[in-house]
Amino acid sequence: MTALSDPALDLARIRAALDALLPAWLPGRRWYAGKGAGSPPDVTTRLLDVVLPGDPALLVAVFDAGADGPYQALLGVRRDPVPPSAEPLIGRLESPDGSGVFLYEATQDPELMGALLARIAAGGRTGPLCFEPAPGVELPVGTPGVASTAEQSNTSVAFAERAMLKVLRRPVPGDNPELELLTALRRAGGVPSAALLAQVRTSASSAVGARTLALLQQFVRSRGDGWTIAVDRARACMAGSARRSSRTAGSPRRRTPWGWPPPGCTPRSPSSSAPARSPARRARTCWTCWPTAWPRGCGRCHNWRRTHGRCGPCRTT
Repeated sequence: MTALSDPALDLARIRAALDALLPAWLPGRRWYAGKGAGSPPDVTTRLLDVVLPGDPALLVAVFDAGADGPYQALLGVRRDPVPPSAEPLIGRLESPDGSGVFLYEATQDPELMGALLARIAAGGRTGPLCFEPAPGVELPVGTPGVASTAEQSNTSVAFAERAMLKVLRRPVPGDNPELELLTALRRAGGVPSAALLAQVRTSASSAVGARTLALLQQFVRSRGDGWTIAVDRARACMAGSARRSSRTAGSPRRRTPWGWPPPGCTPRSPSSSAPARSPARRARTCWTCWPTAWPRGCGRCHNWRRTHGRCGPCRTT
């Protein structure tokens, strides 16, 4: 990997170029919240630093877009030829020596993402950036990273289904809520979640203060990253609570009587202490017989009893 010359990595020139190029590039990004605003935003780059020198080089930029932000972008900088895909291309920057370099979205470059993973594994600090791998973890160094196309608010890069790097597009001051959630799950123990392998953050003395820029997590096959798993489990728990509430809400006597069997009535399985009944007999059981056939009753069946009298099993017992 041949290093780019110092003029090519002149951060002041790149910062000025980003402020001019990003307003036209941002509206096409799914993670940009102001893409429907109509007018291009005014971009102010607050932090720009070199993560990995070379050709291509890797830079990190944290910038404001109008009143919105801050946002984060990982930038690749390389000479000709043009990057393999035009989709992540931000623009071309002319160097003082007459040669040009290209600025592009680095998460779409598997080579750069693999180099970033090796840098995370090494740990330590580079300028305002802190790379903090978890103690005792073994990262899949040397594996290229493939960016996911499914997310909207962040960008995830998978490394051979062994690790997933989540680039947080809108870094918040202090610890990210996702980092706090994963830490709490790890402390609780016994809760299935993807292990936190490393994090990348800015130091408190940086131009943007202390912010979490990226999280490296264990990749859970066929289920995704830790945040998705936690959200899915919380959603399932809330859905179960809603179903239980809907079964107990309202008074059955206020409902309109139905014919037998009432529409939507779903008999439950008999309790272990209930006498055995045939399916045909259970289907004819009214509210009087219900406690011995099912643990809980149905208001629609209760209305049927009030309207039509006792059921077949009641009349024969």
